[in-house]
Amino acid sequence: MKKILFIGFCLLNLTLSAQKFFKDKTASLNAVVQAGYKYAQDKENSSVYWYMKYDQYGECLVQMTFSGNILKKAVIGHKTSISNLDRFKDLFKAVSRDETLSFDWTSSGDGYGFASNTIYYSGRAKYECDTGMYFLIIYPQD
Repeated sequence: MKKILFIGFCLLNLTLSAQKFFKDKTASLNAVVQAGYKYAQDKENSSVYWYMKYDQYGECLVQMTFSGNILKKAVIGHKTSISNLDRFKDLFKAVSRDETLSFDWTSSGDGYGFASNTIYYSGRAKYECDTGMYFLIIYPQD
């Protein structure tokens, strides 16, 4: 019984962190639904969608901005300052050594750099960690 619970917990944990953004609008929105979340379209700007996400980092607000059918920016906003740093740390687990070394840090602790095919985006993207506003920002580059 303990093995079944452990396997179930592992699968749940993978599901919670598996949601990725994609270049294509339909694929990104479908990934949100498949992860078990409901998104809303912004009333003032029809190219912006958002949803609340709950995962191993706690509660966060995710905003996706599209230009036509192409994702231009994804912002993950947290309630606590440590959550975006933890998310940024997980980003480094999947990127190459060269990509990791290419990231820069400002004197205020913000980080930014480029990486490909990460746990957050399928393709090449610029990642920014804004420690003052508690944001992880993704700018697709492909």
